[in-house]
Amino acid sequence: MSRYPFPWGLFTTLAAGLPNSKRSLVEDSKRMRGLIEPKPIVSGADNIPASGPCLIAANHYQRRGLWIAWPGAVITAVVAERRNEDPSIFWLVTGGIRLMQFRDRGPQLPGSGWIMSSVARTYGMTALPLSDLRRRVGLLLSWFDEIDKGHVLGVFPEGTRGTAVGLSEPDPRFGAMCRLASHKACPILPTGIFEDYDTLHVSFGSLLPAECGDSELVMRSIAQQLPTRLRGRFVDPTGMTGT
Repeated sequence: MSRYPFPWGLFTTLAAGLPNSKRSLVEDSKRMRGLIEPKPIVSGADNIPASGPCLIAANHYQRRGLWIAWPGAVITAVVAERRNEDPSIFWLVTGGIRLMQFRDRGPQLPGSGWIMSSVARTYGMTALPLSDLRRRVGLLLSWFDEIDKGHVLGVFPEGTRGTAVGLSEPDPRFGAMCRLASHKACPILPTGIFEDYDTLHVSFGSLLPAECGDSELVMRSIAQQLPTRLRGRFVDPTGMTGT
């Protein structure tokens, strides 16, 4: 039996309501979390602010058989239990799927932009189109406006290139994102996702201060929430490559 069984019931209901339906991100995330066997292990949940804005930055842990939506659902459900908000997190997600998605290369698959943006709209997420720079910038700024409302934002700094092999370099634009968060006095919560003995783990680290704005520090802090084997070049907290 799969540890992450595809949620067919949820998928068909969601698909039937596109593109204009609205669904509870929290309830659907809890439903997905409940399907995972064995039960995910969560640590550091007390580091999630009970109120006020923060930016959750997590590694994009994905492999064949483990879609990133599974750990994303666990994070969403845990934050909701801490803050009692819905959506509990305003996620930033990709607005399309490329032919070679794991390399972030190739042409966009037909129809994928419509599907991703429709699903995002259903759950209060922000889907960034793969092209159209002007629209991307506008959507990013609107997403960041949620900080001013005291909400939690969620992002995977590695983007779709992140895998279960180990922490990789962040998207080049992540640095600007951290600086903007700092400008808005928004603290950053480094979060690690990994598997150990066939069990999914989510580890919330210590909250980085609002004045941080340093993407390198954020990535090293994410690495500290992961087993050493998954830390990549961020294995050493000082930023030096480990041996």
